[in-house]
Amino acid sequence: MYFWKRIINKSVRTLIIKLIQNGKPQKALKLTDYLKLTPEKFYYKGICYFETGALESAERHLEKALTLKHDSKNTAQVLAQVYILQKKWESAVKVLSPYKGLTEVERLITIINKSEESRLAYLNYATLLQKAVGMMRSKRYEAAVSHLKNAVCYADEPTDLYNQIGTIYLNCLKDRNKAEEYFSKAYQLSPGNKRIKMNYAKVKLS
Repeated sequence: MYFWKRIINKSVRTLIIKLIQNGKPQKALKLTDYLKLTPEKFYYKGICYFETGALESAERHLEKALTLKHDSKNTAQVLAQVYILQKKWESAVKVLSPYKGLTEVERLITIINKSEESRLAYLNYATLLQKAVGMMRSKRYEAAVSHLKNAVCYADEPTDLYNQIGTIYLNCLKDRNKAEEYFSKAYQLSPGNKRIKMNYAKVKLS
């Protein structure tokens, strides 16, 4: 019986992930009721609620998933983002503390512990990124680019943002000149990054 639960879970989980990636978290949320393993059910419900902006529901379900020790590292990092978007700074630090060795975790804890100004800047940054992801999933590429551009001023290191903007211009908006402009900005900041170097070379040769 457990074997079949795992097979069903895998199929449902794959479909849930695909729906979330395609910008359909509401449909994905309905499917979470078919998950047979309780920890995963709480985790994916939490993710779906997070994607729809229902932060209190996301918090409740992700906290339960963490209690049940489902993929604790990833659950903790998503839950931290939920806390941050609600300005629950101490809760965010507490849930991240067991993973202090990770670079991204260390960076987040440092930002939260710096000052109120630092916290609010990161909150603006995280909110804009979340909006950009939503726009990408609904194929509203111009809006996604706009949110990413607005996020640049809040980023300590905007290289990845420039690269993402260049990628959208190249692959989605088919604007080679704009793509080259943003890949060039990313390359100037990080000339040793192989992925950025390849993107910049690709757009210049196209």
